[in-house]
Amino acid sequence: MKKMKLDTAILPILLLVILVLGCGRLTSLRDQGGNANTSPSPTNADNSNIANTEPDVTTLSGTPLYNVKTYEDKGSELGNIKATSKEDPSRTLAGKIAVVSKKYDFSEDYDLELFSSAYPDHINTHDIEGYGISKEQIAKTIEELDTLVRLTCKTKTLGTYTLPSGKHLPAKGLDCTVEMIDYKSKIIFAKKTFKHGKLKDFVDVSPTDDEVMNYDGLHDAEKYIKSFPR
Repeated sequence: MKKMKLDTAILPILLLVILVLGCGRLTSLRDQGGNANTSPSPTNADNSNIANTEPDVTTLSGTPLYNVKTYEDKGSELGNIKATSKEDPSRTLAGKIAVVSKKYDFSEDYDLELFSSAYPDHINTHDIEGYGISKEQIAKTIEELDTLVRLTCKTKTLGTYTLPSGKHLPAKGLDCTVEMIDYKSKIIFAKKTFKHGKLKDFVDVSPTDDEVMNYDGLHDAEKYIKSFPR
């Protein structure tokens, strides 16, 4: 009987200990579950890194002259516009500018200069230096275009060039015309043609070349664009 009284006395204490330990265990599990839910999953982290590596393409308000996503441009469309000639010596190369060129007879379409898919910002630094046009002057949409510079070249036959080896190659040159066009009014306010130079006595010819080309007319046309009054 004495032993039975001792067990009955300590029973409430044992129950209290079990209850405290159980509550502590439940709290620990709940905390672990909360931490697991707030931690980012590896998949989300990976996706975030991928998104950060994608190019930042600024959305333009209007019709892009150069589509940086598809590498397509409006060069041919601009180069083939109809414009009326009404030259005005007082006009300058002003506002937002675009340059299109067709430098060779085998070119079916005009190329849009100043843009390139080879540069991170899609602006061809070589072209803007060659034409003397700053990044701020470059038109990015048709709607903001003010002055269109159109460069068109035609190939002329100069004769035959004889190599020291005795091989004969046809000699050709480029005649290039530059037109400064007010795009919004479709008026050509300046126009000038540059003739090919004479066939030089000494030219740099590659063994694989099948003709000799004189580029004086093209070079003079490009200098004219660069020096045109701003």
